[in-house]
Amino acid sequence: MIIDLSKQDKTPVEQSGYYRLTGCSHLAYLARRMHATVISNGSELERMICADAVRNGTFVSVGNRCEDFINHLNSEDNHLVYFDKLNVSRSALEDAGIPLASKNKITVDGVWILPNKSVLVCEYKDGDGFDTKKSDAEIKSLQKILKWMSFVGATDVQAVMVLWNCYDLSNSSVKSKEAGEYLATAADFIDLLPPGSLDEARINQKRYKDREQNLKAIVEYIQENILEKT
Repeated sequence: MIIDLSKQDKTPVEQSGYYRLTGCSHLAYLARRMHATVISNGSELERMICADAVRNGTFVSVGNRCEDFINHLNSEDNHLVYFDKLNVSRSALEDAGIPLASKNKITVDGVWILPNKSVLVCEYKDGDGFDTKKSDAEIKSLQKILKWMSFVGATDVQAVMVLWNCYDLSNSSVKSKEAGEYLATAADFIDLLPPGSLDEARINQKRYKDREQNLKAIVEYIQENILEKT
């Protein structure tokens, strides 16, 4: 994703932790924009995975509700089906005897129904990890999803947490012991799909192009707004 260095902050940058750290409004603004772009890269990755799946012939479900999943699972068609987000409601979980506290649904990043009707449930992470508290909560949500899917008739279900930019899981920054069995690199994840379903290199190629433009924009911003004024 291309960094936007023209966007105006809703709150004064002087109120940010970045300004407290540096005392420089321009540097604090740049840090804010960089952080926002990193966060947005995760959503962009999800969109790019879906787009590449479509390009390779995968059928993407129009709906992303419980009944849509059940309909595709029970369909006699044997094509690869992808859900770009799947929402499992509180009521659906409770019908399966699965309690859900403090929210009305569980949403997962992506779900694949393979031609043999096995199911792959995915959470995508753009970096090489995430904090322990968040990972433990996501694992519990994934486990609830797996139980619900088994309840509605799925007989072969697997969940993975894909660390897209991590090429060696032993070097990941994930500290949660519970998350360990679910972790997968991008290559590991793609190997679980039918051959040709996703092209990791093609997805990354676009992202690397954005990275080059981002570096150029950041360097120019520093030169114009920080170095020339010091």
